[in-house]
Amino acid sequence: RLVVDLNDLRSYDTTLCHKLQMNPSYLFPSLEIALHEEIQKIDCKYFEQDTKISIGISGNAIYDLSPRYLQSIHIGKLICLEGIVTCCGNISQRLISSIHYCEKTKIFSKVDYESNLLNDNNFINPIPLEDVEGNSLDFEFGLSDFVDTQRIVLQDLPEKSPVGQLPRSIECILECDLCDQVKAGDRVKIFGTYKVISIPGILKKKKSLARVSLIVNNIIKTSGIVTPLNDISIKESVLISQLCKCPNIFHILSNSIAPSIYGHDIIKKALLLFLLGGVDKEFTETNTKIRGNINVLLIGDPSTAKSQFLRFVLNCAPLAISANARSSSGVGLTAAVVTENNERILQAGAMVLADGGIVCIDELDKMTDVERVHMHEVMEQQSFSVYKAGIAVRLNARCSVLGACNPVYGKYDKNLPIHRNIMIPDTLLSRFDLVFVLTDENDSTLDRDIARHVLGVHKFTNDSSTSHILKEELNSTLFSNKNDLKDEISYSDTEEIIKKAERGQLDSLHVPLNILKKYIQFAKTKYSPALTDKAREMISQKYVDLRSEFMKVDSQRAHFPITPRTLEALIRLSSAMAKLHMRNEILEEDVEMVFKIFDGSLNYLNCGAKQIITTIETVKKTKKETTVPANFDYVSYIKHHLIRKTQSGSIELESFKSFILNQQPKVVEKDVLTLVLNQFNEQGFCVICDDTNGVPTIYRFS
Repeated sequence: RLVVDLNDLRSYDTTLCHKLQMNPSYLFPSLEIALHEEIQKIDCKYFEQDTKISIGISGNAIYDLSPRYLQSIHIGKLICLEGIVTCCGNISQRLISSIHYCEKTKIFSKVDYESNLLNDNNFINPIPLEDVEGNSLDFEFGLSDFVDTQRIVLQDLPEKSPVGQLPRSIECILECDLCDQVKAGDRVKIFGTYKVISIPGILKKKKSLARVSLIVNNIIKTSGIVTPLNDISIKESVLISQLCKCPNIFHILSNSIAPSIYGHDIIKKALLLFLLGGVDKEFTETNTKIRGNINVLLIGDPSTAKSQFLRFVLNCAPLAISANARSSSGVGLTAAVVTENNERILQAGAMVLADGGIVCIDELDKMTDVERVHMHEVMEQQSFSVYKAGIAVRLNARCSVLGACNPVYGKYDKNLPIHRNIMIPDTLLSRFDLVFVLTDENDSTLDRDIARHVLGVHKFTNDSSTSHILKEELNSTLFSNKNDLKDEISYSDTEEIIKKAERGQLDSLHVPLNILKKYIQFAKTKYSPALTDKAREMISQKYVDLRSEFMKVDSQRAHFPITPRTLEALIRLSSAMAKLHMRNEILEEDVEMVFKIFDGSLNYLNCGAKQIITTIETVKKTKKETTVPANFDYVSYIKHHLIRKTQSGSIELESFKSFILNQQPKVVEKDVLTLVLNQFNEQGFCVICDDTNGVPTIYRFS
């Protein structure tokens, strides 16, 4: 296949270029014949006489569209479609010439079948069963010629689909060397002829609808970057670089994440790093990959703004797909093999379609265990393998996952570990880099602040310092295209932000949404930071300290799993922090800020393990004079005495507390004892409840 650039052809002969795009079915056969004759004039020893040479097209076409804008006026024209492959059929064979043998006359005959795909002839030659004299003919399949053909479905790019409308799709027909060039989830530009395809038996049906398809001429795979840097001008790049030098830029940008939501500063900082992402690493020697995408999970009571966070990210990211776990199956999120017209077809799911972007999954807790298994490979390996019905394929699903779920009991119970609140196993929970718990606390001061903020959102007056930003956020997320980056950044916009930051007016300082989008896209695609020696040593030491402290308190990791995946998560978050400051090196200050966010995530969990660590450290710092060793194991000490005191099966709670607190020397404080006992109760080591007389009692069954 010889690929001809339309730009070169246009500079050579404008008329020929125009006629080729207006009437490709007429000119392509003539051009291919002329090309074949020219090649024959060249003494090429690798060229066979019967070899078919096809012409492919690339460059800038007159009709450069997406499937949504195809109309009847484009029928018969050469067009260029950009989209994502959502469905791939099996490769089948089309007959181009058949050999028939007449046993009576002992004569072989050949019949050629001209394809109606490349010309205007919609008549299909039937396969002959008899010769002109009425003698029967035998079909010699082994001597006949076939060509490969495949059908795929091209759909609108998710980020370019209008809000509230379903994406459109078009069937594409591939032949010969174009077959098996793409798979589900690939982003491509396809050149071809938009044609009406004849359907056998259509005259017998009383329908006026015709079947239209794109006869593919050439396929060009586009890059995985959704919004290229060409959308950001040089002037805007300079202004963004100046904005990066603004003091407290991390606080300013995080404050601009979902400004309609009051509070949750740590979550907003985490979502900002989530949008920036880390750096993918690939080791060619061992053929292994380490993902750079960040996964975040939001757990919380109803009406705690989880869905609002998902909605903001959905409209802020260049490519983001929303899914609801309640209405989506496991294969709907990944990929499925379906049967259509007695043919096995591979269909891409949400995570495959979001390759290179973000998937926002709401109500993650509503998924069954069988459906949840499909997410394991995608969230860690960034791909999905399909081995079903004779189809073996591996699809790219390099996407970040932002999940939200509700507690199984309706309200988050702080006395229960996290996996019992949401019923998500550690195998999936450990794949989330950050987990936050949002609880509905009964605090009059906080309620008053939230009410004032919400009323300011609804009022849209100067009484609210963020009213113009909130109005812009709502207008952008509700009524405009989420991929619209046409609003150019002006010098006055960045100058005003920098001046307010220098004056310390951070609370009322928000970055407009168009600047935030371009800042994130510029920093994400332009920089690939690497670890410095000091940052590597700092991450290693902090991870060892965190894991050792956690393992001392909860050896079974019943709350939040601290695993080597946590170490990789810290590296990804540090890379995102360096991207935010537009550096190609990860410094110690980036690592320090990331550990504050990770520690804030543990504080949001508000589980017993973190509380015990904090309380024990506080006791060690406040108790200046003590005979207790620095590495004293409080948990083992209390467990040892509890086993001794409950040999009969039970002991009153207050009696056991009094026994421990009156030990000499005194080694355990009351707060630590209470937290450890609650931890034992959650793990099932013992049961704390009232006896028949209403007295709190500890029961332990050996």
